[in-house]
Amino acid sequence: MGGFGEIALGSVQWGMPYGIANQSGPPTGDELSRLLAVARDAGVRTIDTARAYRASEAEIGRHVGGNTRWLVVTKTDPAVVDEASLLESLRASEAALQRMTLDAVLLHRPTQKASVWASLLRERDAGRVGMIGLSALTPADAWAALDDPDVDIIQVAASLFDQRLARAGFFEAARGRVVFVRSIYLQGVAHLMPDALPAHLAALREPLAAVRESGVPAWQLFLAYAGTLPGAVPLLGCERASQLAENLAAWRDRGRHREAVGRLAAGMPALPDRVLDPAQWRA
Repeated sequence: MGGFGEIALGSVQWGMPYGIANQSGPPTGDELSRLLAVARDAGVRTIDTARAYRASEAEIGRHVGGNTRWLVVTKTDPAVVDEASLLESLRASEAALQRMTLDAVLLHRPTQKASVWASLLRERDAGRVGMIGLSALTPADAWAALDDPDVDIIQVAASLFDQRLARAGFFEAARGRVVFVRSIYLQGVAHLMPDALPAHLAALREPLAAVRESGVPAWQLFLAYAGTLPGAVPLLGCERASQLAENLAAWRDRGRHREAVGRLAAGMPALPDRVLDPAQWRA
């Protein structure tokens, strides 16, 4: 897994309000310090961020800075369109993260690859960037990334509800690459009651009710499912230290849910892209 560990921290909610179930907003500086201490003590060493996550990079820089015990994966500004804007994005990330070099950089949008990939390769070859890759917006993006041997890292979305890549054998095909998995709780859906889902996610009410009928907290089953994806590194997005500690405890204990997760995953219907892709959600 390229030294990134078996699980990593997602940090979008450190810089901006994020997640359908997030009621507290970004953590305070003190809370983030406590959260990072919990992660460190548990052996977690990787943080995922992006230029687009507002204050997230700066918060990481403030709390982690040049401490090489932590590996930081960031993403280019979504507005990057050419070499000049790519370099501007990279230098801005270095300044915010307080790092002379960047551990890993992903293209925030796969469409950026046509215009700036060669420039990002040069940054990697010059030693200013470690590993490079892209954040896939769709399953097609993820599969296309496998065609390029220079793609070190691919970030994808997958969950107990979103099995599009898993059922197609993507994670087995991606062996040898680092694959980060975001949205393992489908941006917080796993933490809600079925009748609390908004109208535009009504298609998820019945599947969520089926998961909850197991008697195990739904989010624990979603987390355990993420642990079944071959070679994947799930991203845990938390904004409170207590929340992270609870997630890490459930991660360590995920094996006891193996049978229930297998049964639920096998019986999960193919759900429409409009509810699996938060970019298509409409309130």
